[in-house]
Amino acid sequence: MKKAIILIFLFLILSHCSVGLHGPKAPEAMLKYEQTYDVANLSKNELFSEVNSWFVNQFLSSESVIEYSDKETGRIVGKYTFTSTTIVSYKTVYVLQTVDAYVKENKVRLYIHDPNYGMGTQQYTPLVTQNGINQARQHWIKLSKSLKQHLDNIKKDW
Repeated sequence: MKKAIILIFLFLILSHCSVGLHGPKAPEAMLKYEQTYDVANLSKNELFSEVNSWFVNQFLSSESVIEYSDKETGRIVGKYTFTSTTIVSYKTVYVLQTVDAYVKENKVRLYIHDPNYGMGTQQYTPLVTQNGINQARQHWIKLSKSLKQHLDNIKKDW
């Protein structure tokens, strides 16, 4: 009887530590986030410079990097990493995702996709569980709002 109670107790502890990484799979549509912003009276070049500046200000960790930037096509691509201790209780999890920005006259589209997670030296694994994606999407929305705030605060004349 004691062994059964100990096994149940261990099971509960171990399953509690894996909240977020195990469980039901998220719908495919939830694995990405897209937002388009209208920005009046700015050329493609001006917007590109502003969005590039936003990337630099947001990608502060050494794991977050701009991988591709082409002013002519109006595209910036980066890998963005954030840490969480809530996806796996009591452990730090690194969540890495791709962030694309597409810029054209008076418009910016932000596209966040390909979420992966890892712990320490562990290889990154696709993040597909509903709990994990819900937490990642909170970060994506926050990131998107920071871009919107940056675009709203652009001053043409200084």
